[in-house]
Amino acid sequence: MLDGNGLAQSKASGYGTRLTFISQEDPTKISTLVTWDSNEIYDAWRASPERAAAMADAGEMWSKPAENERFEMAD
Repeated sequence: MLDGNGLAQSKASGYGTRLTFISQEDPTKISTLVTWDSNEIYDAWRASPERAAAMADAGEMWSKPAENERFEMAD
């Protein structure tokens, strides 16, 4: 599912890049860092049918809901 979501994201307009981090102590702990050209583009991706399809049944895989947080780049 993680790879499928990443592939779907990469085809979206305004997608930048994605890094995936997997805990060395607990491989079920996964974090991703994804960049987008703007918050509006990211919001459009989150509301898209492509994202819904990529994330179908994702809730069954998680022991707790995924967290989402946005950051500003610091130079």
